[in-house]
Amino acid sequence: MQLEFITENRISHLDSADFFDFVIQRVKDDRILVVEKELSAEEKIQLIAKGLEEVSNNTSHGINMAQIVVSSESNGRLRKRKEVKFNLFAPGSSQIQQEDEGHYSILTDTGDTVAII
Repeated sequence: MQLEFITENRISHLDSADFFDFVIQRVKDDRILVVEKELSAEEKIQLIAKGLEEVSNNTSHGINMAQIVVSSESNGRLRKRKEVKFNLFAPGSSQIQQEDEGHYSILTDTGDTVAII
């Protein structure tokens, strides 16, 4: 498995359907994706449905996903808190485990750790 970071700028031209195809194809190629894009609840449901469609067609093991929220605070005169949201996608044959806030491990179906984010 390969770990791939995708910036929002790289996918900003894709509509939802093309984005879903982009994610699913990479996950089918055994890639773990960290994508800088916030998904709406509806987009998450649509992506899960598209992934399940691939499973029912026996063309994939599905897709696992988790949202990673990275926050920081500035210590200027006004305390500002900024959150950046990423989505983590992994093949359905793997497991995403949250170790603690903002830290995840991706395990293969044999229990080997392939990535720690």
